[in-house]
Amino acid sequence: RTPAVIYQESDLVTRTLRDVYNTDIERIIVDDADTAVSAKEFLDVAMPRTRHAIEVYKGSDGLFQEYGLEAEIERIYARRVELASGGSLVIDQAEALVAIDVNSGRFRVHSDAETTALKMNLEAAKEIARQLRLRDMGGVIIIDFIDMREEKNRRSVDRAIRDAMKPDRAKTKILKISPLGIVEMTRQRMRPSLKAGMYNRCDACDGTGFIKSPESQAL
Repeated sequence: RTPAVIYQESDLVTRTLRDVYNTDIERIIVDDADTAVSAKEFLDVAMPRTRHAIEVYKGSDGLFQEYGLEAEIERIYARRVELASGGSLVIDQAEALVAIDVNSGRFRVHSDAETTALKMNLEAAKEIARQLRLRDMGGVIIIDFIDMREEKNRRSVDRAIRDAMKPDRAKTKILKISPLGIVEMTRQRMRPSLKAGMYNRCDACDGTGFIKSPESQAL
């Protein structure tokens, strides 16, 4: 008899495990005993042949605080992403595409500029793939790597970005790196990006980040 529920989505924890869990994950830490039990029951049904290491968090500081997740979440929304070597990524999301610029910053380990560019680009390729997954960015993506003169180095960076994107469950298509160090790629848009889901467009500047100066406004 109607009305009646014909389908009910699973809870948040079950949905998360269903969507992101794979055999590369070594352990799962949960801060609630009942949730840990339900998570184990789901995994036992979904992956009966896989051993699941589920731990219940016993600390007092809080799970996200102890593992530094709050800081990581804040960095997800940052325009600039610092790299371990001293370089950085600058990520700009427009209406139809995502532009990522690789900056060397203070990274100057080698006197040879070509070697410096190669090492920075290889590190950036791994972080770019990670940021695309974390931010759930889709559509057309343009990556501006640091220029390299030698073809073999460009091929190394090309392989690095392809290898780094392999764990991504979204469908991707990556074109060959250009002589100027530009990589064009597409990533399947699974849902609105994390940024679009968390922020509203500014009414004052309409998302541009600029408003008229008092002088021009007065004129």
